[in-house]
Amino acid sequence: MSETPIARNLFVGEKAACDLRRAEDPARRPAIVHLDDMCGVKDGPLDLFVPIPDDENDGPAMLEPLLPYIFTFIDANRANRPVLVHCTAGASRSPTVALLFLLHVDEIEAVSDFRARHPGIPTNPGFKGMLFNAENAAWDARKKKAWKGED
Repeated sequence: MSETPIARNLFVGEKAACDLRRAEDPARRPAIVHLDDMCGVKDGPLDLFVPIPDDENDGPAMLEPLLPYIFTFIDANRANRPVLVHCTAGASRSPTVALLFLLHVDEIEAVSDFRARHPGIPTNPGFKGMLFNAENAAWDARKKKAWKGED
């Protein structure tokens, strides 16, 4: 199966992993975030369909405003079952979303922490830029908390 565990109950994969997992018993299968338009899946309790192009300009521009919606879906399902975030090849969009989620919930502090869990970092320049900005924002927030003595 073409999926990689990233954190507790969070996996990144390609379309083949999605196809295999969707065939499982619904009581045991993971919730799935579909980031490509090749599945033909509709939203449901275990499926979030967010077709984002793997394009360095349009992809990040379309993804950015949808992140809160995606994060809510991952967070709500991850407590009770695994969540698979997938795109066509599992190499750019899905690792980007997983990494942004982990930075958002403070499970990792830097992109380098993610490299230990996933063999690659997205190669799409637009998604790399999103990661760079998110990592800097997370670092700034931690620095401000420490400065205020909240850490």
